[in-house]
Amino acid sequence: MAPPEKKRLIDGFDYSIKTESLDDYELMVDLAKAQKGAYDTLPDCISRLIGADGEKALREHLRKNGKVSFLEMLTALNELIEKAGKKN
Repeated sequence: MAPPEKKRLIDGFDYSIKTESLDDYELMVDLAKAQKGAYDTLPDCISRLIGADGEKALREHLRKNGKVSFLEMLTALNELIEKAGKKN
């Protein structure tokens, strides 16, 4: 299997999503919970898409003045999902 293709978020963060990450029932359950307001599932959603190291790197990439904006993280997750759904 070919390695995952590197992609870039609008703000310049580079990431890759393994194809098998998209075929994950628990990811879909967590995304549905987040959509209903259970935002505590967001870190797991991001980790399932780009891995734990990727989630940590994204968090540090978005950190400004010692904090990570919830809205910026949510925007990044939405962009990850949108780009994951598009064909290369």
